[in-house]
Amino acid sequence: MEDQKRVDEAGEESLMSAGMNAAFAAEDERSSKILVMRHGQTEFNLDHRFLGCVDAPLTKLGEEQSRAAVAGLVAWKPDRVITSPLLRARVAIAEPAARELGVECIVDDRIKEFDFGPLEGMAVDEAIAAGLPFPWGETASSWPPAGGGETMPHFLARAAEAAHEYERLKGRTAVIAHGGMMRALFSAWLGLDVEKFNHFIVDNVRSYIFRAQPGFVALEHASVEPDLLERYVAE
Repeated sequence: MEDQKRVDEAGEESLMSAGMNAAFAAEDERSSKILVMRHGQTEFNLDHRFLGCVDAPLTKLGEEQSRAAVAGLVAWKPDRVITSPLLRARVAIAEPAARELGVECIVDDRIKEFDFGPLEGMAVDEAIAAGLPFPWGETASSWPPAGGGETMPHFLARAAEAAHEYERLKGRTAVIAHGGMMRALFSAWLGLDVEKFNHFIVDNVRSYIFRAQPGFVALEHASVEPDLLERYVAE
């Protein structure tokens, strides 16, 4: 009787496992994919200067990275490409990739980078010397300064609006954006608070791939280099 019980329990467990596997398979069939990629290196990135809503030229390395990013996106075969309007994302990567793929390139103003106002183009020590506050940390209560800038709640709200729209798209979506915006999108999908969203290290032209359904987004692959994106086409 005890042996039969163990057999029955094993059989029940196997049936449960099979049921769970079937449920996950069905979920995968309903799920779409979202790839989020950062732009190539800019002169401001290289010099560790604040870079938000202004256009800064790419470095030579940034140009090489952008070409590799285009090739990687083409290999990943998205059904659409969504991009920030800023040149380092749109002109350097999104438009040429969409053109080569023959898919739509959608410019979304909601995913441009944070507006740093008078901090744009400044190094941290220069901003401190000028007595300017930062949008996070001890001086956040004084942000934005008189010279303008975006509030963090506004930034997170526009990111969340875009994020929840993207998770409803069918098929494979590539999003070309910026370090801060990518963290804000991740926060919307993964429920991170503002103190923790900077825990993500987002390097130039690295991709994060998510499995998505309306109301549910899961991170599958993090910090993928452009030349490795082809590996994830069949998933």
